[in-house]
Amino acid sequence: MRNFTLGLISLLSTIAASAQTCPTTNGMIATGFSPDGNCFMFVQNAIPNSTVYLFSNTTGLIAQGPANAQGNATITYNCASGPVNNILSRLPSGEYCDKFLITQQAVLPVKWSSFTTRVVTGGVQLNWSTSYEFNNEKYFVEKSSDGVNYKVVGELESGGDALETTRYQYTDGSYSVGTVAYYRIRQVDIDRSATYSKVVYVNTSKSSGPVKIFPNPFVNEIQLTGLNSAEITKGNVKVFTIAGTQVNYEISGSNAIRINDAPAGVYILSVNGNSYKLLKN
Repeated sequence: MRNFTLGLISLLSTIAASAQTCPTTNGMIATGFSPDGNCFMFVQNAIPNSTVYLFSNTTGLIAQGPANAQGNATITYNCASGPVNNILSRLPSGEYCDKFLITQQAVLPVKWSSFTTRVVTGGVQLNWSTSYEFNNEKYFVEKSSDGVNYKVVGELESGGDALETTRYQYTDGSYSVGTVAYYRIRQVDIDRSATYSKVVYVNTSKSSGPVKIFPNPFVNEIQLTGLNSAEITKGNVKVFTIAGTQVNYEISGSNAIRINDAPAGVYILSVNGNSYKLLKN
């Protein structure tokens, strides 16, 4: 215990003299998972290529593991040493991040990580990823012209149980340029239960009707309907704070933008000179 205490004091002393550099404003997101009695912590938004440390208020340092180039880490720890109360991401140079949010224990067979689309020659390319998979069987690609009634247009087998990011890609060759489509992914477990991804929107028709935004409130990404995908540009679409300061964003899909680094609050979306209110959670 004495050696552990001295090591922890040394680590914290080094951190105190270093700069905090979290990749995102809100810090890391961590999700616990315990299949078959084994405990894992999935950490996202850590400093890329850093070491991630898990701490308990009662037992101190529980475990540590490396974050990959995307800032994701999967760390195994002794369940009896938990619960995990604190998380630290640190580089050898001393830069660190200790801002974090521990979400509820994972109970779903997959944790959706991302889902984007882009128009390509021959159709629409769908790309999605999961942070983990357990007892997952397959994915069904579902498509709708109205956002209400969906039909299956393709399927992919699961990549198998995984405690790290798994990526999938499917191209819908049935999509016709000049039309509107909504897509979602249905995941089916080996016991036949199912979960759904978020819905993404593709529009290569002429703009028609008012611009609509979903979801709103949102966490970090919104879909813009009523616009042609080609109109989603930094010149046509702008985001501002209430005070009028322009906010940076990235175009994350055919009709989607992602606002990662801005804190929660009210924002103004400007599309071709028209303004819309956004609420970021």
